[in-house]
Amino acid sequence: MSTRIPRLVDQRIIEAFFGGAAQPYGYTVTVEDFDEFDNEGPGEYYGVEVPAELAAKWDAGLAQCKAAGVQARSREGLAIRHGAMHGTRVLPLPLEEYLSEQDAKAGAAAEQVAAKQALIDSHAAVVAGFASIGPDKYSGQFWGASGDLPCLWEGYLPFSATETSDLGSRRTIYQLPNGDLMETINGQSWTRWTKNAALLADRERRAAIKGHVYAEPLRSAIVAAKQSGALKSGAAVYLNADRQFAATGIDPNYSSGSCATAAEQVVRLRDFIAECIEQRRKWDSGKGAEQIAELEALAALVTDDSITEWADP
Repeated sequence: MSTRIPRLVDQRIIEAFFGGAAQPYGYTVTVEDFDEFDNEGPGEYYGVEVPAELAAKWDAGLAQCKAAGVQARSREGLAIRHGAMHGTRVLPLPLEEYLSEQDAKAGAAAEQVAAKQALIDSHAAVVAGFASIGPDKYSGQFWGASGDLPCLWEGYLPFSATETSDLGSRRTIYQLPNGDLMETINGQSWTRWTKNAALLADRERRAAIKGHVYAEPLRSAIVAAKQSGALKSGAAVYLNADRQFAATGIDPNYSSGSCATAAEQVVRLRDFIAECIEQRRKWDSGKGAEQIAELEALAALVTDDSITEWADP
């Protein structure tokens, strides 16, 4: 009688434990082969088939390792298992070769971890004491002209030292004229690093603003102007005449840490309405005078207290 030991393919282990008594097996169960009464689902199946008495000794060795709290493929674990199988814990040459290979792999992996950690540490040393506040207008004026700035760090920053993949991003850190830092990420975006306490406090305050609330009658007038087409869609101000805004007057902010204050939003809305009026004057679609009148009426409703900050969604 024989027993299958699945997924055992390393010839050194097979030779050391079973010699010529092990026979390899392998087969595939396809979706077409499978039915609800099968014990094996679709997939690849492989390993070795050995006499039942040897399989029992194999299992006994594994049980001894588990009881001793020892990794089954460590030097000590293999010695325990070889003793259970053959009565001696002296490892034969094939297992010594296997362990040497594992040690080499472990050493190479450790070197990779150390190299990644060195990159992470060197990056951290450059930005130590600074806080990232994302892209802003000041650092943005140097975007695309960073070649004139001192470069403090450049390299591929791993996401994690222990991550087995090569996930990460290309980073370059420049020193800005005011002493802050600008870090580019994959050449596609950037963030500003600063120690400015007032700026950090401002960012913290803005991060607490989750959006803006538009009071009546401003809310209704905005919804009507959006629906009539007088108030154009655009990125100058994020007014969404959706169900939430139409029902509550709440315009959520989706840009964490960079939300406008209520006072700034009042200015932005006034400027946006003025921009729409100017556009209607240039491009009269046949409803120019009517839409301009609607927009001027809307502008009159924008008072200093007509927009408040939404802090708790």
